[in-house]
Amino acid sequence: MQPAASTLSEISAAIQQGRLPAAEQLAREQLHAHPGDESILTLLGLSVQMQGRPGDAAVYFEELTRLHPDAALHWNNLGSVLRDAGRSEDAEAAYRRAQALAPGDSQVLENLGLLYYDRADYAAARVCFLG
Repeated sequence: MQPAASTLSEISAAIQQGRLPAAEQLAREQLHAHPGDESILTLLGLSVQMQGRPGDAAVYFEELTRLHPDAALHWNNLGSVLRDAGRSEDAEAAYRRAQALAPGDSQVLENLGLLYYDRADYAAARVCFLG
């Protein structure tokens, strides 16, 4: 059974309004009722990441990549939380997987470029930013 669209909208609205702990709590409750639900896991990961807990958020995005290994979006999100958590090499691997699944995706290239920029590898960053 899928979660109600209104519940997903409520979680999304809480995130957009900056009510991140409330969004996290509601998403956790819904995940308990709907284990493995893609939308809930995504919203939970985002709400946790936005609260400055990228290591905790990685758990949800790792689960999403296990459940949906061909979804570039989840690999890209995983790369972002890993980058924020200071796990540069793991982030690069996640971004590379996203890039393999969605060649030319501008968001993946931008994120990979930011990772290289963080490492002061400006030549590699430039290649990503210029496509």
